Amino acid sequence: MYSAQIATELAAMAAKPIRRPDPSKPKPIGIVTPYAAQRRLLTGLVQSLDLEGWVLVGTIHTFQGGEADLIIFDTVLDEPYWTARLCTPSQKNEVKRDLNVAITRSRFKFLLVGSSEWLNRHAKETSGLGQLWHYMNDKDHAALVSAYDLVEAGFARRIAEDHLDAYQVPADGDSPVREVLDETRFFERFTSDLHQASKSVLGLVPFFGEYRWPRVEPLIRAALERGVEVTLITPPAAEAMNPTYVQKAVGSLRQLGAVVIAATGLHGKDIVIDSRIHYTGSLNWASHRGRAEIMHRTVSPEYARMVLEYLQARHIRSAAQQGGQPRTCPICHGPTQVVNQRQMTRWDKKPIKLGCAHEQQPDCKYLVDIDQRSPFAEAPRCEIDHQTRYRRVRRGRGEAWECPKHPRGCKRVKVILGDP
Repeated sequence: MYSAQIATELAAMAAKPIRRPDPSKPKPIGIVTPYAAQRRLLTGLVQSLDLEGWVLVGTIHTFQGGEADLIIFDTVLDEPYWTARLCTPSQKNEVKRDLNVAITRSRFKFLLVGSSEWLNRHAKETSGLGQLWHYMNDKDHAALVSAYDLVEAGFARRIAEDHLDAYQVPADGDSPVREVLDETRFFERFTSDLHQASKSVLGLVPFFGEYRWPRVEPLIRAALERGVEVTLITPPAAEAMNPTYVQKAVGSLRQLGAVVIAATGLHGKDIVIDSRIHYTGSLNWASHRGRAEIMHRTVSPEYARMVLEYLQARHIRSAAQQGGQPRTCPICHGPTQVVNQRQMTRWDKKPIKLGCAHEQQPDCKYLVDIDQRSPFAEAPRCEIDHQTRYRRVRRGRGEAWECPKHPRGCKRVKVILGDP
């Protein structure tokens, strides 16, 4: 999501000196990405910034046959991803054809957005993207510019209105729908947003810091006391540099009523408040101390809901609980965690799973899709009379829960591991 923010802010900067284009003519700016899910996020961001008149978003194939003065190519790739089709040597020729389409759609300028650290580590010259990256990284062919220097340092100033009909960031009440905030302004905004939260808070927490968390915890506590639904996703405590402190913080949050889920492969620092406000960036809001970091704040219900869907927030919160308690592994009865970027079969398209996290049972193979329901604590009851208990019956290669009294009127439910 962070790369999507950078790509759209680059587009906003490029749109600034351009008067609103004629709708009948091609748009001057294109944002291209290899992935359909990222295209949806980018489209939501472009809409929230009111950039549709200037910017066309699409996958590589969307732009076949079309051109734009500026093409911004969002690779998306960053930690925790360790592999990607673009960097797979066996698909080198196909990837090179796709990248050629993206590059040749640009009339004057081509910008590639990506993590230089990730690309240097994973984009080898034997792959399609690796060849492009190493070619561009040569000082004779392209400039390597920090996103902080180009976008984050002074975004508002760079896109200030110069003349009538120039692009400007739309407003939401007294504030713009998009802001780039340093650590001081972020905590001012964040504190105000949490004070006003009335429905839900979802946060990714890579670290619980002993300096920052005591300053943030009262805000979360107050939200919980107002009845706000709080969901926090954090790495397993065993991976933290201060595991005892993390365990204490997590235990306290759960006692207050927050749902705290352990997750592998966590890298983002995103926060979504009331399905309306989204923060993302380099600042860790639960552990920040003294370093110059940046957060991007976007006010858009449509985009915030898209982020929640992208993160599978609803499924993660549901999967983390069983009878109001943290969900346990049905095989070894140890704790569970969200497992990011794990493929179960060749055709598996769901990267987020729920798996066993028992340190004493490293060989436990429990791993299911994140949207699989929690095991029943007892046999379900008839949907019509609410009395009759379902029975387990054989259906094909598996079993299903079926109402013996109203087999056609009540929904049949698949039996899963952990059911009674």
